Amino acid sequence: GCAAAPRSSPAAVSPSPAAVSAAPTPTPTPSIDNVNIYYGGSEMSNDVTFNLADGNTVTLTAQVWPIPEGGMESIAGDLQWSISNPDIATLSTDGSSCTITFTGVNGSFDLSVSCYGRTDTCIVRTRGGTDA
Repeated sequence: GCAAAPRSSPAAVSPSPAAVSAAPTPTPTPSIDNVNIYYGGSEMSNDVTFNLADGNTVTLTAQVWPIPEGGMESIAGDLQWSISNPDIATLSTDGSSCTITFTGVNGSFDLSVSCYGRTDTCIVRTRGGTDA
C-alpha cells in the first residue's frame, strides 16, 4: 500500500511586534477643586487697590486645591494668567507666580488665573499714578 503522507499541523502564526505593542498610557489631567490668587501669604480679596506709581511691581502666586501629587511645580505650565487692561499694567508670568508692573495710569483691571477648568478673578485697582 501507499504510505500516508505525514500530517503536518498548521504553523502557529505569531503577530508582528508592531501589532502587539500598546499605545502609551496618557498622563491623566489632575482634577482640582479650585485655584486661588495669593498676595504674600494671604488669599487676595475680590477687589483690591494698590497705591503704586509707574514701574512699581507686585508679585502674586496661584495655589490649587487639592495640591497635585507632584506639587505646584508639576502643573506650573498649566496655569494661565491674564489681565484685562494692559494700559494700566503689564503681566509677566513664571509658572505659579506672576508679576504685575503698573504703568502709572490710574484705573482698574481684572486679573485672572485659570487651571484645569477652574478660574479665580479679582479686580485690581491702582491709585498711585496719574488719571487717564
